[in-house]
Amino acid sequence: MKPFRSKKFTICGKGRVEKNAGLTLLYLKGSHYEMGYQHGTLLKTECKQNLRATMDLARKQKVDFTILQNTWKTMKEYVPNNYLKEMEGLSDALEMSIDDIGLIWIIGEYLYNSCCGVSIWGNATKNKKLYHWRSYDVSYSAKDPITTKNIQDNSILIIAQPEKGYAFMYPTMAGFVCHGGINEKGLAISYTWSWNNDGTLNGIPVVLRLNRALAYSSSAQEAITLLNKDKTSGFNFLISDGNTPVGYILEQTAHLSIINEWNSPNEFNYPFWSIKNCVRRTNFFINPETAKTQRSKYEPNGIINFINMFTRQQYLGDVLPIYISWNHYKTLSKEIEKKFGEVNLENSMLMLRDIYQGNTNIFLAFSQKISKKRYKPMYQWVACPETGDMLLSFSDSKHSAEWNKIHHYNLFDLLKFKNE
Repeated sequence: MKPFRSKKFTICGKGRVEKNAGLTLLYLKGSHYEMGYQHGTLLKTECKQNLRATMDLARKQKVDFTILQNTWKTMKEYVPNNYLKEMEGLSDALEMSIDDIGLIWIIGEYLYNSCCGVSIWGNATKNKKLYHWRSYDVSYSAKDPITTKNIQDNSILIIAQPEKGYAFMYPTMAGFVCHGGINEKGLAISYTWSWNNDGTLNGIPVVLRLNRALAYSSSAQEAITLLNKDKTSGFNFLISDGNTPVGYILEQTAHLSIINEWNSPNEFNYPFWSIKNCVRRTNFFINPETAKTQRSKYEPNGIINFINMFTRQQYLGDVLPIYISWNHYKTLSKEIEKKFGEVNLENSMLMLRDIYQGNTNIFLAFSQKISKKRYKPMYQWVACPETGDMLLSFSDSKHSAEWNKIHHYNLFDLLKFKNE
């Protein structure tokens, strides 16, 4: 199946790729195999550059590839057949082994990130609609060792229409799958990594569980059920149902799954606090039961944790100082309180950018430097899942996402495209 090329877009089967306002939009439609094949065929060069860049980054971060190979070998047994078919389609198009792709996709379980997420609705917003925020913060240095192309220069927005599921939209990088997005049923889902000592390889990689939840859920409860099936390690999942509207936090380890709403008792545990009609997370657990799996001292604030930031104690997985993650949570929360009742789609994005630009908290700006740019976002987006509107910005080789142009897309408008 060779792609058809025109001045505006390139078509492969029922899928197509186009440039729109400087961004690459990738439309995937059909069976899982077909969507994988479309992805690899339409963006073959970009996919190969990104996959090489990711492996190179893993080597630089001294990921043990023997462990990685054994991890994929175990996890592969749990991957649903339809996603194995999608991987097969991608591997056929790229002329790569499906196991090589699997290794790259699960690196996300090993490469630490410093993301954040917010769900806010009802009286906390200007028009009572729900808004979902997501900042995907990862290493800013992944580069293809052959072409020297930066991975962030191959960012894309995927609009997927699975043959037997729901249409959904998510930003990512060429060659990769979902780290969070919105679907046509009014759901938005994302996650933040949360290190812990209660993990297992006997489950489905987090990116595929996110993908499955968006493709096959029509309610928050259905999404939670799918996210809890064959779970692996430590994550805070943020699930927003724009129809209700209400948002949930799912704190999850291999053996624990705890659902939190804005008024759950756990949200009031000192030094954390609840905000009405709003849930938010950075990179730690708030529930005492899950928190025990990741840190010896429950409270992440205080002078001792500030000092420990410089002594390599009270770190999340010996990688991220918990005090920095706490300050991230606190800054995010205070900005939401300042705008309580006035939040809408546009100022959601502006608030997120202000925080990451260092305009709201000097220490958070300082933290970006001492934590080796772990708070630099690969991309940021805010969405109203009920209406299908999404504002997003991507990083590039020169600037991270909070400084780059904001783009506005609507899932339902994009789904109207025709191949003719």
